[in-house]
Amino acid sequence: MKKQVIIATKNKGKAKEFEELFSALKVETLTLLDLDNAPDVEETGNTFEENATIKAEAISKMTGKIVIADDSGLVIDELDGRPGIYSARYAGEHKNDEENIDKVLLEMKDVPDEKRTARFFLRVGCFGTGYGYNRCNWEM
Repeated sequence: MKKQVIIATKNKGKAKEFEELFSALKVETLTLLDLDNAPDVEETGNTFEENATIKAEAISKMTGKIVIADDSGLVIDELDGRPGIYSARYAGEHKNDEENIDKVLLEMKDVPDEKRTARFFLRVGCFGTGYGYNRCNWEM
């Protein structure tokens, strides 16, 4: 039986990237798109790590498989780290990229160019029953 890992995403682009990564290891990747009745796990955490953990653990407990989940966002220094964990829904729950950008630009309108610093932050977590939780960070 081929090893499997579930990627806790419905993003087809992200799924393809993980599939390519794991194919060299002869590990089959599944996503939430492959699961019947996959829940939309609510990200109720206060940090990227908490949200990645919540998603990975919930899907792992549902499926009994090892799950990789992530949470990511834009961290702007002059906005005290906002939008942060709220990046996807910064302008509202409907998750509109253009409106999110417009809101950030409006909040930054009086910030001089030399103080416009930000980074993209990604937390990846892996959870499996009997394995516990492991994580890694990535900033750009």
